Amino acid sequence: MKMALLIQNKKKDKIKQITEISDIELYKKANKIWKVMARPDQLPPDNLPLFWVIMAGRGFGKTRTGAEWIANLCSTTPGLHVALVAKTPFEARTVMIQGDSGILNAFSNYCDVEYNTSLRQLTWANGSKATIYSSEVPDNIRGHEHDYAWCDEVASWRDAIYVIKMLILSMRRGEKQSILFTFTPKRNEATKYVLGREGAHIVRGSTYDNIDNLPEQFISEIKLEYEGTRLGQQEIYAEVLDDVEGALWTQEMLLQTRLRGFNISDLDKIIIGVDPALTAKEMSDETGIVVVGVQYDPYEKNHKYYVLEDASGRHTPEQWGNMVRSLYGKYSAYEVVGETNVGGEMIESVITDNHRHLNIQYRGIYSSSSKASRCAPIISLYQQGRVKHPENEKLSKLEEQMLEWVPGESRFSPDRIDALVMAITALRGEGLERSRAGVVNLKKR
Repeated sequence: MKMALLIQNKKKDKIKQITEISDIELYKKANKIWKVMARPDQLPPDNLPLFWVIMAGRGFGKTRTGAEWIANLCSTTPGLHVALVAKTPFEARTVMIQGDSGILNAFSNYCDVEYNTSLRQLTWANGSKATIYSSEVPDNIRGHEHDYAWCDEVASWRDAIYVIKMLILSMRRGEKQSILFTFTPKRNEATKYVLGREGAHIVRGSTYDNIDNLPEQFISEIKLEYEGTRLGQQEIYAEVLDDVEGALWTQEMLLQTRLRGFNISDLDKIIIGVDPALTAKEMSDETGIVVVGVQYDPYEKNHKYYVLEDASGRHTPEQWGNMVRSLYGKYSAYEVVGETNVGGEMIESVITDNHRHLNIQYRGIYSSSSKASRCAPIISLYQQGRVKHPENEKLSKLEEQMLEWVPGESRFSPDRIDALVMAITALRGEGLERSRAGVVNLKKR
């Protein structure tokens, strides 16, 4: 079959067009182009060990590296069986296979590839195939045999070590086997296990390693959001973060919050905590908006608290008022709580003015104690494992603030923490006494 392929070589900033060549010639030329375009840290080592690890920041080119490697293997070697393992089948399909940098868009790929969504399998004309597996159903790997595997974002998997061990047991085809791990790290057992594998070939990199191939808007946004922050060390530079000395929360405390088998209908009450900023300029504090629910235990008083969503950010009053009203309806919330010391009356006016028909309940909390004192009973709940965080990217900035805020030392205002603490305090109902209508005083502990 005759084909045409348009390749843009960004390094030389010019376009080359290849026309009227056969499939196999096209593949060879495309594969050579990838090897020229790829950075050395995107190419497999000469002697592949069982673990090939690429731990790098967002935009580094991890997905493209995995896609090109798999496409190259399956295009050139008949009869291979490759495992593609992602957190969920959806992520495998939309990132590893059909994504802009996925296998079906790889330079090394050519036309004779069939993607069967029902079987969750890619099949090449030479008989090689790649099968999708989900980290959430690791036993599906049992009984299969593979030559190679590509595991994406392993640091975010549940029971990652069990899944990896199941995969290792399946690596028993051919003379040489290897597993590629591509991920941005988190400080957890999965990252520790992969990096600690004896003989592993480990590549570390940052977002900026691929800056020539990333849109200017992406670079601007990632600098604005992450540069100079603790989270940026992880998301840009792929550093495995340690605990901050003096911080009230630790990585271990947050690890035990991870939630499984959660049903929001099991909650008895949901409250939205709001800590408003007085301005919405670029250098202003954020408006803290955190949604928390509770499941009461009437006998043991061993209540469980669930942090459902963090919608904090630099918002105008109109913006955060709309957000709070939207969240109130989304979660069928019981009430909104806010601190009356700063902006308390404004909260009620912003969320209820011209929206009386929504019947939003607001309660003000007056605090006479320090932020650290207010956090103390909430920290105890975390230490007891009674606060849970569903796996949700929307909680990442809240969790980073929890891990890096040091009372009396940090220069930033812990607005997300304030909203979280207010919501859980209100749900606990302890240490609160009602004064004038609709306002609650938070007793000093």
